[in-house]
Amino acid sequence: MKRLLAWTFFVLTSVILAVTLIGCSGGRSGLFITRWEVPDSATIYFPLQGNYQFRWHRVGEADYAPWRTAAIGRGEVLSIHLDKAGLYDIEVRPSDSLRFQMVMGDNELVEQMLHYDSLYVVGSNDYLREVRSWGKIPWYSMRLAFAACEGLQIPPCAGRPNLDGCGDCAGMFYRCTALASDLSKWNVENVNLYPDMFYRCPNMEYALQPKFIKY
Repeated sequence: MKRLLAWTFFVLTSVILAVTLIGCSGGRSGLFITRWEVPDSATIYFPLQGNYQFRWHRVGEADYAPWRTAAIGRGEVLSIHLDKAGLYDIEVRPSDSLRFQMVMGDNELVEQMLHYDSLYVVGSNDYLREVRSWGKIPWYSMRLAFAACEGLQIPPCAGRPNLDGCGDCAGMFYRCTALASDLSKWNVENVNLYPDMFYRCPNMEYALQPKFIKY
């Protein structure tokens, strides 16, 4: 009986672990994956700048939209129309370094000074729920990347972003009021600008934050 119970426990544990790993998108090599929740048919404004391929998938369904190509410059936002309510994963395969920028200003000076009253949301911040996988994208800036995404979470299986060429994380999670993710293992040795990175993030205790080098 003891052997049977032990074997049953082993099998259940293995199944749970397997399901967890399958559901963890961080293992998909190279893909940047975000999860969005739309209440009805809607257009997602996806504020990823650069050259890349993308596709989307309604969680719980087998079919994926075909891969498409985007070339999005500063001040532009990719529009993705979805026909039904539900959770959607948007997957990105990069061609180059990219920038995700949910909040912008009329000019770069306003953004550099972090004049929040003069900034505006350009993406579908109310729909973004998770960064599921950072993939292997080399990010060149994270300034105001996920600002105003109040429902955002980043599960442990998302991995860590490639910030080797990114010196700026200022305001990255400004007003992400639900965020309570452990980012303490991020490699931020090349990041030298990070004011207000967690401004108005009440759940992001110091122990959860990246450990920046203080000069």
